[in-house]
Amino acid sequence: MFCYQCQETMGQTGCTRSGVCGKSEALASLQDLLIWVTKGLCDLATHVRKEKKELPAEVAPLVRGNLCATMTNANFDPDAVGRRITDTLALKARLLSLAEDPAG
Repeated sequence: MFCYQCQETMGQTGCTRSGVCGKSEALASLQDLLIWVTKGLCDLATHVRKEKKELPAEVAPLVRGNLCATMTNANFDPDAVGRRITDTLALKARLLSLAEDPAG
């Protein structure tokens, strides 16, 4: 296991065994995936804004919530993190439909 999300790691390098905070390896991986899909959503949102399109109102709150869900001891519920991943991908699909040049 290697966990990137924690400020409580020994030596400030990331946990390399079961987390000091008690987080499982599976949850750390889900949180990594949540960060990855959130970065993709943000990249697409930037592209859509450059095309002078208005973003759906739920983009910013979803991004903030996703970031908060990966903070140490904030959310150890893998189902809740999984729902956030699904919600983020659904919103990304909506943004793709707004983009004039989705490949751009």
